[in-house]
Amino acid sequence: MEELNPKILDYEVKMEGLTTRCQNLENEKEELANQVCVTLTQGFQMALDQVKVLCPDVDISGADITKEIVDGKLVEVADEE
Repeated sequence: MEELNPKILDYEVKMEGLTTRCQNLENEKEELANQVCVTLTQGFQMALDQVKVLCPDVDISGADITKEIVDGKLVEVADEE
């Protein structure tokens, strides 16, 4: 059996470590993105609840976190790809 160069073995070990670190960072990024979405949704709902208390007669049923105001009307947010 051929003996591998020690440098190659060292690079392979480093590559495995970097691959694992990269995957861990990707997982952490996904978790943080989910936390941001939850926080944004909670904040939006809290704002709606405050409007209900301050202006109980106002109909806010059309309000949605996925809408924006264009020319004074609520419309779906356009994807920015």
